[in-house]
Amino acid sequence: MSSAPYQQMPDSDYEGYSDSGQHQPKRPLRNAKKRADIQQTIREQNERPEPSGTVWTSCIGNLIQLEKLSEVIKKQKLNIRVERIFSEVVFARAFERGKYVFFFRFGSVVGWDLTTAEQQQIKQSLVPYVEKPLGKEDIEEDDMNYVWSDKRQIRKDTIHLVTSDSFERLAYSYGLAQSVKLSVFENLVDTTIESTRNIPEGLMTSGKIRLSREDISRKIGQLFVQRC
Repeated sequence: MSSAPYQQMPDSDYEGYSDSGQHQPKRPLRNAKKRADIQQTIREQNERPEPSGTVWTSCIGNLIQLEKLSEVIKKQKLNIRVERIFSEVVFARAFERGKYVFFFRFGSVVGWDLTTAEQQQIKQSLVPYVEKPLGKEDIEEDDMNYVWSDKRQIRKDTIHLVTSDSFERLAYSYGLAQSVKLSVFENLVDTTIESTRNIPEGLMTSGKIRLSREDISRKIGQLFVQRC
């Protein structure tokens, strides 16, 4: 009985056989993966259109007195024109081109297409109407781009606007304003934890708190003030 002819097994870079039993070479897998990565990069670049404008967000304090601010704006003492007033936000147009600006009661402001100088002017204008303003080093800000699109979304740090309706901008602005406000709270929590770290560490090592009743009361009062 004759033995079957020896057939070489495929190398690691090849796989598959033809109908005749001979192996058919395929391109190395590493080259296929590299090609797929390049194609993915090209697709991502093509899907990222040129920005149509910018959106600036800043949290400058605990609260903005919208009623007083609106009153001053209406008297034309600022380079701002009020468009709509709601319970928690004032929608305005600012500067020569009537750029969109949203003032939120919880201490944040969002401006669309503002220059750096205009951002500073807005912040300076708000100083008299901000309760518990943040220090310069504590102010939280963020910048994003926006483009015109056929689908509402935020993708790759870019806002996709579908219409020129101010309420669409307001919806995005509210989310951005809440985001920087949350960052302020997170920084405050981190600072508080760091400043009181010695208290739980003392309890862990000695079972005692090396603070007087008066000092403990002060710490509790500080926490309540920050909570408010």
